[in-house]
Amino acid sequence: MSRKTASRPSSSKKMPAPPTIRTHEPTHDEIATRAFEFYCARGGMGGDALADWLRAECELRSAMA
Repeated sequence: MSRKTASRPSSSKKMPAPPTIRTHEPTHDEIATRAFEFYCARGGMGGDALADWLRAECELRSAMA
């Protein structure tokens, strides 16, 4: 006696693809613009340009994640 296994009905619908995580690195211009905004917020007073740059880069990266 042969044993017949039940087969699943085939479906023409495909499962949707999982969402893609898009990562976007901020561009040089985006970072420069944000760093300049920090400079302007200080009233154009001197400060640490590198610190402004790093702060802008960090802020933009976290906003895009």
